[in-house]
Amino acid sequence: MFSQTKLELVPSIRVAGLLTLPCLASLILILLADIPLLFTLLLLGLQLYISYQCISKHAFLTSPNSIFSIQINTDTVYLEDKTGRRYIATLLPKSVIHPIFSLLSFDCEPIITDAKSIKSQDKYGSIYCLKPIYYFLKNRICANPRRHLFICRYNAANLSAYRRSRVWFKFS
Repeated sequence: MFSQTKLELVPSIRVAGLLTLPCLASLILILLADIPLLFTLLLLGLQLYISYQCISKHAFLTSPNSIFSIQINTDTVYLEDKTGRRYIATLLPKSVIHPIFSLLSFDCEPIITDAKSIKSQDKYGSIYCLKPIYYFLKNRICANPRRHLFICRYNAANLSAYRRSRVWFKFS
């Protein structure tokens, strides 16, 4: 019988090094491409920004949207980000689970705990002319936010919880 598992993630310089490798490869490809200098500089700047965001969010956990805790019950997964927001998560089938690392993708539904956050989420719904646009964007385009995680033994606080969660994700 499976019991509850809580996996805490910690910042890791090794994970930052692992995530830097594809970023450096894409920077080299941009530099070697036969495109005008202005587009090269624009693409380099864009790639550096995206690389910084990725590394700060997944390796150093400095972004407010960084997931730092995964709680697994018998049939439900909860994610918690740095600001304290909790999500009920559903693992997507395109996730990669390997003995060395896991690239996990989740569809998330936020758990609303107080009336103030309900009111702040519906702030554009009360304006009559923006109501159709708000509901279209909420229900059609960004119905459930997605969260992506890179987990390995270097950024897991407890190796036994990491192994148990990896087995649960693989076989559930």
